[in-house]
Amino acid sequence: MDVVHRIGQLDVPRRSRVDPGISGAAGKLLLAPCIPPDWPHFDIVFRHASARYEIQVDNPNRVSRGVARVELDGKELPGETSIVLADDGRTHSVRVTLG
Repeated sequence: MDVVHRIGQLDVPRRSRVDPGISGAAGKLLLAPCIPPDWPHFDIVFRHASARYEIQVDNPNRVSRGVARVELDGKELPGETSIVLADDGRTHSVRVTLG
């Protein structure tokens, strides 16, 4: 198996239909998960410089994709599907709800 992602304890092969859709680019954390509809949630940790982002993706409506809500450190970010990355040595909580 050629692993490119690790989601929790799950190794996800390169040719799977699962794409955590979480990546860093141009100083932002881009959020565009694509998962099987039967997955209720997954967690992933993303590190940027001295900061750590603990990301929880919830799928209450059992869809494959489509970000309905993003929260950063408990504050909703209306209409956003990306977060500006910080280099502040803190651990940040990110919650993404699909729908």
